[in-house]
Amino acid sequence: MKLVIALLSIALAAPAAEVEDPPRPKLPPEVQAIMGLAYASPPEIAADAFLRLAASGKIADREAKRQLIDQAFDMAGSARDRFRRRHITGSPADSRSGSIDRAARLALDTLSLRVRAVRAMLDLDPAKARELFSRMETPQPEARSCEDALIFDVTGFYALLSDLANQTFSTGERRLEQHVGFVRPYVVSISSPVEVAPAARLVRTLSATPRQRDLLLASFVAALQNVAADGRSFLETADGVTEEIEQLAQACGNDGLATDGLKSAFEKYMERQRGSAQCSQGSVKLHDYWTTPGAQALLARGLKLRWGPEGVPGRMLTLEERRAAEWQTQLAEALNEMESWKPAPAESEADYFHQRCLFYEALIELTPPGARRDNLVAGFLGFLSSSPIERESPAEWLARGAEILSRLRQSGDSGAERLLDAFAGSANPALALTARLERLAPQSPLAPPR
Repeated sequence: MKLVIALLSIALAAPAAEVEDPPRPKLPPEVQAIMGLAYASPPEIAADAFLRLAASGKIADREAKRQLIDQAFDMAGSARDRFRRRHITGSPADSRSGSIDRAARLALDTLSLRVRAVRAMLDLDPAKARELFSRMETPQPEARSCEDALIFDVTGFYALLSDLANQTFSTGERRLEQHVGFVRPYVVSISSPVEVAPAARLVRTLSATPRQRDLLLASFVAALQNVAADGRSFLETADGVTEEIEQLAQACGNDGLATDGLKSAFEKYMERQRGSAQCSQGSVKLHDYWTTPGAQALLARGLKLRWGPEGVPGRMLTLEERRAAEWQTQLAEALNEMESWKPAPAESEADYFHQRCLFYEALIELTPPGARRDNLVAGFLGFLSSSPIERESPAEWLARGAEILSRLRQSGDSGAERLLDAFAGSANPALALTARLERLAPQSPLAPPR
């Protein structure tokens, strides 16, 4: 006994053996350089970079990809926007809502980034993808006022939910109806008109037996009664919802299920929503650009540079006409006026930022290749780098740089590569990151990620 105690004493007194962490996967130098820039950028831009790196084909190690996706998922929680916002039908592109809608195509809000992260993980590790999804907050979009020109878009969340239910449950789990139990809480909890169509599509597309679909249908019918009145979101989604309900009813009828309850609940839903705030297209409060005297004067100069002395759309001036000394003089005058242009008292910093970027975009697109265009690009990058919008709304800020790049690429302009060179040489980490990513993992700048 004494010997045992002595041996235990020696064991307890000895320093514990250090447990070494498993070696971190080795990444290619160019990937490490991009990650360094990402860490110095706003979190939503960093998360996007990590997801693009994981999908780039440049990283062979599966564990390294998993770690990148995990980091992207966590970083997404710090994004400035929780959901994607899209502008309502008929809203002008040159407006506050148009700028937000354009930026939303980059999918840099928390929900979109996390949906992308789970999808990326689904290709690597289905079980881990479901675990990540379980950490996501259930969307609860707030009601919009009749004056709002933007509504929330959460369709990606429900499409992902359907794919997870259809792809990640084993035959045994499906026999126990675990995939139905997985989606049902989300169907029951819909609370906004923007969720009705995606939830109906989920019930319709889930791989389920007729009895299982009938259970989900009953949950959906009950949930319709609790969807909050939201006149603006309802008005914008009504046509799509009607179409989805019709398709759901047809699919259920094909399964031999009764649909009277669905049709009755939907009629009551429509009546309740119509009886809420009487929104109309005319009640929208749009923040159009180019309405203040200073902005209008600048716009007039831009139109003349594109269309000629009258500034009336017709035949765009040719490249040779834009090389002429007279046009170059007009360009210099327009630049001087832009430099002296200040926002009007009623304009927000964001509105001023977007209008000035739009003017830069037009001038860069119109100016013939050469030193003057290079100076324009340098001026634009300087303006971007110093703008507080990078901190206040990184997605809107980044979308403006991506917009110019997209336009030049679509036109086949060689200036796209020179613009990337300018981005790469910028002292701004997010701009340099954009250039590195475009060269390592090219992506159409404003195409919604998968």
